[in-house]
Amino acid sequence: MPKCWIQLITGSLVIFFAGRKYPLYADFFISQIKIKSPFLRTITCHILHALPEFCVILSTISIIKQPDVGLGTVLGATLFNFVIIGGILLKNQEKDKDFLSVLFIITFLSLLAFSLGLKISLGFLKVGLASMLMLAGYVMYIRLFPVSETLESPKLEITHSVAYVRFILATFLIFIGAGQVVYAAKVMLKYVPSSYLIGSFLLAPIACCPKLSSLWSKGKPVFDLKMILETNILVLGLLGFLIDFFYYPSVIFGHTNHNLFYLALEGLLLSFLYLGTIKWFTYQKFLSSIMLLVYIGSVLCFISLR
Repeated sequence: MPKCWIQLITGSLVIFFAGRKYPLYADFFISQIKIKSPFLRTITCHILHALPEFCVILSTISIIKQPDVGLGTVLGATLFNFVIIGGILLKNQEKDKDFLSVLFIITFLSLLAFSLGLKISLGFLKVGLASMLMLAGYVMYIRLFPVSETLESPKLEITHSVAYVRFILATFLIFIGAGQVVYAAKVMLKYVPSSYLIGSFLLAPIACCPKLSSLWSKGKPVFDLKMILETNILVLGLLGFLIDFFYYPSVIFGHTNHNLFYLALEGLLLSFLYLGTIKWFTYQKFLSSIMLLVYIGSVLCFISLR
């Protein structure tokens, strides 16, 4: 047991320190390589901006191979990212008008809640209908909001060669850190009766932890609200599909832990609260506080239920 805790702590620290400024190096890299295809450019940008979540969830697919853990991590990351958004809004009131991104997230979470609540096994080639619709929705989002070909390179007080080295090194460290964390979680599953808890409240916060640096950064944060919302769209739309796709025996929604349904409902609640912060700017700090309290209460509730 001590070895897995060392792996978990070490991997978490690596992900945090390698990831907290990673989007700056990612934007530099994308602006330099000049990908011509808008689709490839946008999906590359999304994946690099959400690399810790992407690596951790892919690692759960290949290492742990349990849909409860994978879906728990997807939903847990969505919840934790909303908590970070709530923290950012508490620190600084911001007039965000990104309604469409939130509507995509609400649609994805509604599909998940519906499928998990009714345990729907309807699908094609053992992939659930909800998973396919979420993937289609993600592709639609990319088509509607592509990253500009003239993406501005961030101002870095280092030479281009050093920026390339930092980008490659940070990418490598995030992959390694994610693997260490997931291997540690695999050992811990022997001691946790409900495997979804490992994904929702351990792996997910670790994957999202670099974004916490935005809560105390001065000036413009590395992770802005739009980037965090797009991370949720990627996690739900693309990674939710991959979890189902690589789980060969059957559609995952028919036999997952029923508490994942309540996590999806909580995600919907946080999404609507965030919509409230956009519509009622005066009550932004109040609604953001509610978002944080809802998450803290759910952690205590789910851990007590197991």
